[in-house]
Amino acid sequence: MELSPWLLRLEQRFGHWGVPQLIKGMVLLNCLTLILQYLQPGFADMLSLNTAAISEHGEYWRLVTFLLQPIVSDGQLSWFWFIIAMWFLWFVGDGLERALGPLLLNLYLLLGVAALAVVALTLYPGAVIPNFYLLNSFLFAFAAFYSDLPIMLFFIIEVKIKYVAMFAAVVMLLGGVRSPALLPLMAASCAGYLVFFGPLYAQVLCQRASSRRRMKKFRGEE
Repeated sequence: MELSPWLLRLEQRFGHWGVPQLIKGMVLLNCLTLILQYLQPGFADMLSLNTAAISEHGEYWRLVTFLLQPIVSDGQLSWFWFIIAMWFLWFVGDGLERALGPLLLNLYLLLGVAALAVVALTLYPGAVIPNFYLLNSFLFAFAAFYSDLPIMLFFIIEVKIKYVAMFAAVVMLLGGVRSPALLPLMAASCAGYLVFFGPLYAQVLCQRASSRRRMKKFRGEE
């Protein structure tokens, strides 16, 4: 998928300002956080996007450090799923940096963080906001560039990345249907995706609608 011309010009002109390997750095710091969490239980809670801690105690670092809070469920397989998730994030981040360039990838992340921070502090007072939806938006962007790329799901099943992204989107939307209060949170987390790719999809839809109108007009003239 081709990006909007203004984004391409932005990368060409200011690309040297971008921070390279940012997603890989996030992966490494997530691993470090998980180790520290096991050594000192409760450590990861100090990094979470806890809106009460931010608004009442001025712990503004949480607006950034929540990206480093590992998503780990309880159980014996927690480490396994964490490794799979971090490997996948590394893989997706590497592909996005090649497609976007460091600056645009930084901007993509910044848009999501900024929108999520505003929505969280405005609509979810006292809540702890997960980073799952924001990290999920990287998968959607990756699929926009590499839709037909096959991956080995769980190292067993070969499937195209676009189907993985579709499944993740359906799961997220179903979660929003069951809990409508989460919809603003999901939309904010996907702010980067909406800004980068929303206008392109809108343009495609307009072109298709225009083609259908011309076809109907042509058939009517027949």
